[in-house]
Amino acid sequence: MASVIKRTLSNQSEKRQCEKKQKYSASVIDLLGPNVQLVDDYISSNLDTLVDENSIDRLCLKLKSVDLTPKENEDLLGLALRVNNILESNSDATRQLDINANTNSSTTDSKLDISKLQTDAFTKDEDGDTFLHVAIILKSIEWSAIFIALAKNQIELSLFNRDLQTPLHLAVITRLENIVRQLVCGGSDVTAVDKNGNTPLHIACRDGLTMIVEHLVTPVKYKEVKGLSYTPLYQPVPQDFDIANYDGLTCLHLAVMNNHENVLGILLDKDINLNIVERKEGKTALHIAAAKGNIKMINILAKNKKGNINAQMYNGKSPLDLAYDCRQIVASIVLGSIGGKRFVECTDDEL
Repeated sequence: MASVIKRTLSNQSEKRQCEKKQKYSASVIDLLGPNVQLVDDYISSNLDTLVDENSIDRLCLKLKSVDLTPKENEDLLGLALRVNNILESNSDATRQLDINANTNSSTTDSKLDISKLQTDAFTKDEDGDTFLHVAIILKSIEWSAIFIALAKNQIELSLFNRDLQTPLHLAVITRLENIVRQLVCGGSDVTAVDKNGNTPLHIACRDGLTMIVEHLVTPVKYKEVKGLSYTPLYQPVPQDFDIANYDGLTCLHLAVMNNHENVLGILLDKDINLNIVERKEGKTALHIAAAKGNIKMINILAKNKKGNINAQMYNGKSPLDLAYDCRQIVASIVLGSIGGKRFVECTDDEL
């Protein structure tokens, strides 16, 4: 079904695509797990009418009769089963998208094949997306959690699409904080890289997503995994901070480049190595702060005893050298006053 939705949106602008996906999230995603083929067939046969915004609105209204409110002591899988029962017991009405929310149905009488549902949930479409990918793209927290609960192992939570994005990458991009933590606890690979070489933590540090950074670097506790149907294999959390993307930048460099002081504070609390260099020119985070003239960042980094205020790039330049080169006068004064040294005199050509 994911591919059907995407084909419908393929000729729209990026902004329009986002609006369409939000429209569909209220209607299609609620039926995604319980009765995939039925909704897939309906969408396929009604593409022309569904492109019309008013038609989507009407579809959303018709589907509101499905009660997705969890009952007392009902877990997410139980919710999925209950909605499926409503659909199965009203198949004729469902085909007309006129679902009776008051239908009495019990999860114990369900004919749903759990193993088939688990398999379907993690089968990739033509774009490499699983239902979990689509649920996260559509920002459906409830269904994202259900699909996570359906996973038989952590590998299924780390499947990547055509853009090499795992569900964890997408959860960070869509800023679904709780889903990020559920995926981390479920064992989703925190070191998986997308087509740009970014791990989920790279994206969170670049975008200044403080709470998500916390979720990604906080070690998993036993109480967070004891309810899983499988035992995730151990993976270090936080991850190796020295991982660089294809631009040669680590999470630390991205946080400093984008002036995210709160993120830098979290990384410092995790004892990150301040002398990590980016791979193209050998700059430390302090070099980047000096070049940008970011005095707050300079003070945080240069006054930390674990950082080398006179670290040299591949061309031998120190942070103070770089501040001079970039004509950051205030930054040059600050660095010079706290022990910064010059190693390379800039030439007129460099200025």
